[in-house]
Parts: sequence; structure tokens; C-alpha cells
Amino acid sequence: MEDTTDLDQNGQGPSLVTFDGTGLVNLTVLANGSEYDRTIKVLVVGPTKFGLTGDLTVNVKPAANSTAVEGKHYTIEKTLVLKQSDNYLGYVNITLLTKDNTPPMDGTPEAATYKAPILYLEIESVAGATGVVGSGKPAQVNLNLLH
Repeated sequence: MEDTTDLDQNGQGPSLVTFDGTGLVNLTVLANGSEYDRTIKVLVVGPTKFGLTGDLTVNVKPAANSTAVEGKHYTIEKTLVLKQSDNYLGYVNITLLTKDNTPPMDGTPEAATYKAPILYLEIESVAGATGVVGSGKPAQVNLNLLH
């Protein structure tokens, strides 16, 4: 039986910029030709968070496996600032586009195979402090359009 641990090293790892919660976000809007502004929470977690000073600049990007198409299904502000004064909590601004994006009506053959577009978001880079990195865990953003 081993009686030593590495718990004393827990405070030595990097802090992570990550999407809030499980990383699964459902954005549901009415498909009526309008644009809808929504946000996705981003925050810093980890052992060095409380020792940070200054603001962090975070860049996000859509992952290659996204089925949602930028400019057709959504637009996004890819750069955000996590401010020390806001406890390193911020939001990615995303606009859902519904013009010409109407899902098939229930009961039609197309409805049986329809899948809502999915945007996978990744933390591309973090600047402003050493010891803070992107978590590597993408957010799955389901773009649900309703009639």
C-alpha cells in the first residue's frame, strides 16, 4: 500500500480557460427570418486563478467538425476579454441567423432525417498571463430552430 500522494502538486498546474458547465449548450430560437443574440459563458478555473493579475484575451474558433456554417447559421465574436474586475468571467457573443434556415415541418419526410446544425467551439488561444491555457474541451452548441 502506497502512503504518499502528489496532492501537494495540485496548486502547481496551469489554470484553464473553459466553457461553463458540461460544455453542452442548446440555443433555441424561432425560425422567422430574424437574428437572435445569445451568449456562451467562459471562465477561468484552476489553482493559479486567484494569483492572476490583469486581463486575459481569449480567442475562440469553430472546430472543423461543426455542421453549423459561419455566415449561414451564425456569426460569432471570436475575441473576448476576461477581466480581472469580473473575476475572469466573460461571454462569447453569438448571433443565430434564421433567414433561409427553416427546418422541415413535422410530419414531412425531411423531418425524419433532419439534424439541427451543431457548432463546436474551441479555445484557440489565451494571452495576458503565464500559466493559463485553453482547456482543450470544446463546447457543443446545438442551434435549434423552431417553427
